[in-house]
Amino acid sequence: MALLDDMLVWSATELKPWQSDAVRRLFQKVTLDDSDYESLLMMLKHTRGVAGDIVPVPQPLAKEHLPIIGGGGVAVVLEALHSLKHVNRLADGQRLLFLPQGLTVVFGDNGAGKSGYSRVIKSACRARLKDEPVLPNAEYKDHLKETPEAVFAVIRADGTKVDVPWKAKGAAPEELASVAILDTRCARAYTNQEGELIFAPYGLDIVEDVARVVFPRLERAIRNELHSINISDTAFEDLKHGNTAVGKFLRGLSNWTKNETLEQELQFSEENTTRLTVVTAALAEKSPAEKARDLDELATRIAVVAELLEGLGKDVSDDALATLRKVDDDLSTAQQAEALAAEQLRGNDGLLAGTGEGAWRQLFTAAQGFVAAHGHSTQTGAPCALCQTPLDEVAASRMRRFAAHVAQDASNRADRERNQHQRAFNAVRTLTLSTRVDETTVAYIEEQAKGWTAQKQRYETDLNARREWALEAGTQTHDWTKPMPAGSTRPAEVARRIEASVKDQARTYREAEPGPSRDTLQKELDELKARQSLSLRRESLYDLVKAKRLYYRLSDCLEDLKTKPISDKAGQLAESAVTRQLCDSLEQEFEKLGCRTCRPPSRRETRRAGPS
Repeated sequence: MALLDDMLVWSATELKPWQSDAVRRLFQKVTLDDSDYESLLMMLKHTRGVAGDIVPVPQPLAKEHLPIIGGGGVAVVLEALHSLKHVNRLADGQRLLFLPQGLTVVFGDNGAGKSGYSRVIKSACRARLKDEPVLPNAEYKDHLKETPEAVFAVIRADGTKVDVPWKAKGAAPEELASVAILDTRCARAYTNQEGELIFAPYGLDIVEDVARVVFPRLERAIRNELHSINISDTAFEDLKHGNTAVGKFLRGLSNWTKNETLEQELQFSEENTTRLTVVTAALAEKSPAEKARDLDELATRIAVVAELLEGLGKDVSDDALATLRKVDDDLSTAQQAEALAAEQLRGNDGLLAGTGEGAWRQLFTAAQGFVAAHGHSTQTGAPCALCQTPLDEVAASRMRRFAAHVAQDASNRADRERNQHQRAFNAVRTLTLSTRVDETTVAYIEEQAKGWTAQKQRYETDLNARREWALEAGTQTHDWTKPMPAGSTRPAEVARRIEASVKDQARTYREAEPGPSRDTLQKELDELKARQSLSLRRESLYDLVKAKRLYYRLSDCLEDLKTKPISDKAGQLAESAVTRQLCDSLEQEFEKLGCRTCRPPSRRETRRAGPS
């Protein structure tokens, strides 16, 4: 049938998958039930982003869902239905004969099996409705797994007779595509506006049912759900109309508002809370200027504490200890060079051990000073400055060698490094690594940062531990590989933060003096209060936006339920299907049957024909 072919194309090209699924269901059922509408509703909502836990997958209309199976079948005549097996309660091997011409009447009491034969024929042949499955006999559990089957004896147009096998779970045989069956479940009756009975080509009623039955019911369900959604923002009425950024945000709140924006507007940090407290107190203060002066004085005292603590740690900081290690390393290097020079000095002359090194150098240097101070000579024949014995040629030469050794760079550098090392480590040894702070200031800092006093004590203990570590490594072991004690969190940093906070409070109190700055401060207070109030309504705000999003998406669903495109399509299909030739043929058939109250519809009537 060209009409059903047109509907198949329409369903595939102009309808959404869920709408095509609705058409399929109408072809397969006389009336859709609640489960059908529930599934269609879920599929419709899913297309607009309203997803449920389990969403049915649309099954669009396809060729196999139409009552005509295989449009190119050869015309045949049924002769018999035989070899039935596992068909309801019919005995296996039953046979039903049909007259090739004329009328075959099958009769019997209720439950005799008439409907069983009808179900088999509808399943195998062409029928408007195929919603009655053929099942085996339920009284025998052993048969429930069996597949109903039968054989159709048919006469082809050329007179040849063939047997066409059929099974309930298989595809309908192509040989039977031209055989149509009509029973009370397949019949569709229509009346026009005058109450006159008319008949329309099969398929037009399906299109009309989509527009007149299915879509309206789905629309009612959507509108009922929309009516149940609360998108009122009365919970934010006190903030919405305020002259604040929060008020402006709430006035512009919509389903398009992103979660990131919501989170940004809901943020109210600890700093915001502190600022709200300070601004509130400043605006309530009777003498803001006097309060600001007191805070300035407090900030100065805290700054002194911070400076003292910062000064304590400088001499044992990581950089300072690295410098001490370098001083110790430099001394070690200089002493090694000095020892090498002394070894070269002693050579193979059998000089006393230690000659040319530390203590000897001090002795010789003192002797040189004595000679120079009293104008003595170290030449041959001159008395020795130490033993007073005249120097012979060998002794005088040795004295000159000693003088040259003492004067060379290695020895001088060693002396310089020893002096530098002694000064550096003496400075560390005499450090005072603790400080006393007035109790009033300490009490305020402790109030603002609980545990600060204990933190200060740990800090000073750690500083002393670092000093002892450096003294041991630099003056005793000269081993700097032992792990350096770590410093605790610097209490000076905490004091600096509190100092900055107190200064900020003082500035706020000065701004609270009458004038333009006070007005600005009042606006800031209004903003802070609004933001704090909004932050306390987090769940309500998210619920409102969620409701708005759902309302918007459900409203979008109504766009897919407009019936005009469907009704227009029904008219187009009627124009092409209800031809003049069809109307004339139906008139002749009704005349022969003596059915004078029935007549074919006009094209205009098929546009508004609906189920009675």
